[in-house]
Amino acid sequence: MKTTKNPERNPGQAVSYLRVSTLKQGAEGLGIEAQRSMIARAAKERGLGIAREFVEVESGGNIHRPILAEALALARKNGWELIVAKQDRLSRDAAHAITLLNSHRIVCADAPFDSQLSRGVKAVVNHEEKERIAQRTREALTELKKRLAALKPGETLMSKRNRPFAKLGAPTLAEAQRKGWEARSASADSFALGLRPILADVIQRGKVGSAAMIAQALNARGVSTGTKRSPGQPPAQWHHGSVRNVLNRLERLGQGVALA
Repeated sequence: MKTTKNPERNPGQAVSYLRVSTLKQGAEGLGIEAQRSMIARAAKERGLGIAREFVEVESGGNIHRPILAEALALARKNGWELIVAKQDRLSRDAAHAITLLNSHRIVCADAPFDSQLSRGVKAVVNHEEKERIAQRTREALTELKKRLAALKPGETLMSKRNRPFAKLGAPTLAEAQRKGWEARSASADSFALGLRPILADVIQRGKVGSAAMIAQALNARGVSTGTKRSPGQPPAQWHHGSVRNVLNRLERLGQGVALA
């Protein structure tokens, strides 16, 4: 009797996981292409094909990352390796990184032959860097609050990027609602811009010509929709409407992506 091979069980495949910490990095393409190139080289050297790519925009200090969890689950289910560009892309939390490295088949493209000791040392170093960044952020916010408190009503403090910080009185309900809408709109703009290079890559590689096809490709890659879910819940899925909303927003921002 003739049997067919299940491609899901192909031992010559691997899963790739790419992470950037901020939407700004995603919007500017910082890190994504470099990580993808490093992973591609490592996979080629190991004679592996990338069965599925997962991309996540999230802090490395956050251990509750649904896209990473999905990537690890898929790799384990099929007996595949998960390839990351560098160990800090996996996690900047020492305990989390060590647990993952000891319980999953994970390859770090920049140092694929590191010993368990070397990986442990890197995990601690990455954790300390995360703590230093957090401490610098707290100190900067404390200083900013002090300087804002010293401002008179109507005075403005300019940031290094020439963005104004103003001391405001208690806002009216209408003002609060307006500012809330502006904040949500700015957040949606940032998310769309961060997703733009991924959308362009999906369209160029897959020659897709509809929002529904793009949604399928994004779901296959494990790209986050940006919708926050409670721990334990499955990640939100892309669909025709959500893709169309992002494409329309990019058009309004003058950053439209042409379909194939």
